[in-house]
Amino acid sequence: MIVACLAWTAGCDDASKQAPRPVATQSGALTATTPKEYFAMRCAGCHGAQGRGDGPSAATLSPKPRNFADREWQRTVTDEQIRTIVVKGGLGVGKNPIMPGNEELLGAPQILDGLVLEIRGFGR
Repeated sequence: MIVACLAWTAGCDDASKQAPRPVATQSGALTATTPKEYFAMRCAGCHGAQGRGDGPSAATLSPKPRNFADREWQRTVTDEQIRTIVVKGGLGVGKNPIMPGNEELLGAPQILDGLVLEIRGFGR
């Protein structure tokens, strides 16, 4: 009850009308307000727009980026493992060090959780 009153008093009684907070890299160069935008800006270059590991940069990479549409891989990985590799990057989890980490997402759990859903969606 008190929380609801404080939200109303602050003019935040309808969160759906508020603009999402942008997410930026530490340099401030990259911003996104949705998981889909973040994936397009930060991940699709290697993983591809459809998550198949066939982005424009994939041809030059060895090993190739993960194919998120691979249902067998989808069955073997947990949501928490996906979150961890997204945040820490390949080097942080003993995989390909070329994949950068995205530690700025620790401050934006809604974007991070949404990315997990995006990645899971490629396996359907």
